[in-house]
Amino acid sequence: MRILVTNDDGIEALGIRQLVEALARVPGAEVYVAAPARQQSAKSHGITVHGEMEVEEVEYPWAKKAWKIDGTPADCADLGLEFMKMEGIPADILYSGINHGANVGTDILYSGTVGAAIEGLLNGVPAVAVSADRHFRAEFTPEDFAVAANAAAQLLPVALEAGTDFCLNLNAPSGAAAEVKGWKITSMGPREYEGGLHRGETFDGKTTFSYAGTTPKVYTDLSIDYDVMAVQEGYISVTPIARERTFEKVKENYRALEAWEVR
Repeated sequence: MRILVTNDDGIEALGIRQLVEALARVPGAEVYVAAPARQQSAKSHGITVHGEMEVEEVEYPWAKKAWKIDGTPADCADLGLEFMKMEGIPADILYSGINHGANVGTDILYSGTVGAAIEGLLNGVPAVAVSADRHFRAEFTPEDFAVAANAAAQLLPVALEAGTDFCLNLNAPSGAAAEVKGWKITSMGPREYEGGLHRGETFDGKTTFSYAGTTPKVYTDLSIDYDVMAVQEGYISVTPIARERTFEKVKENYRALEAWEVR
């Protein structure tokens, strides 16, 4: 079984190293890595359509082969899968992560981690996005990713059978495994941060803006069936994220438009 691993925090990030090791320890697994050369968070499903991407094959702990790519997470998923095909070792599944921070609620719309997983689906490969719920730390430790890494490896047999209509978005609490309450199958919930846009000024008087949201909102009135609430309450959350974005149940509400005269 061949697994391609990518991420959005960059190939040198601790999260992806922990994921690669956990998956490589699964009996019969061969792990390959194709990940961004630098930080690519919040790039969603963006790809590089102008310019060229530099690719370097590198040595990587626990991986059979690894490529460092100057591109987005979706680029890395696409190129990594192609490289494996070219070498006669097509991937059976793609994992993206472990992200340094949860990807729950509306964060999913911006997430490069989830974007790379969706790219796997578009290439005909089942995919899992993996994140650990530890935001805004100056430094991370292997313990921050232990639960997520072990959960990702445990999910592998199920993920292989999931098909390519959806990816599995796994979010795990950081901390000790003994403190995790269990698993929850969830839906995408809300996600809000305190703060917002910060206005600044350059030395030569030009106005700048940057995102200054820092602390995720703590919810008290949401159902545990939402991803954000499940993780907040200490559960491992798994959300099926569909690649098909058509809102089927309202299509008939607009069928009358087909009789409109074109102006």
